[in-house]
Amino acid sequence: MTLRREEKIFLHLQGDNTYEIKDRNGNTLVGADEKFFIYFKNVNFKEGGIIEGRYLGEAKDTLIDAMCKTVRFKDNAFKVEGKVVRTARMVIVDNKKKTLIIID
Repeated sequence: MTLRREEKIFLHLQGDNTYEIKDRNGNTLVGADEKFFIYFKNVNFKEGGIIEGRYLGEAKDTLIDAMCKTVRFKDNAFKVEGKVVRTARMVIVDNKKKTLIIID
């Protein structure tokens, strides 16, 4: 993966909670079929299954604890426990397991 810390990235939903990572010019940096487990900050959830934020690095399972919440894309919106979410301080994406997690 050729991502730099603090680089602005855009995750585009490609299927059932599977994402590809693009840069601000729309160039694909990491394909949806590739495995990645990353975390990023200053996150905005956009319509059409797009998530933008600043890349922080490769994630580890130790970042996930009881304060984390799973995000789902449903009815053209990202939701946590049935409520629409638009922003988050930090998000973890595991493209191997197809999960999004918000750290409160």
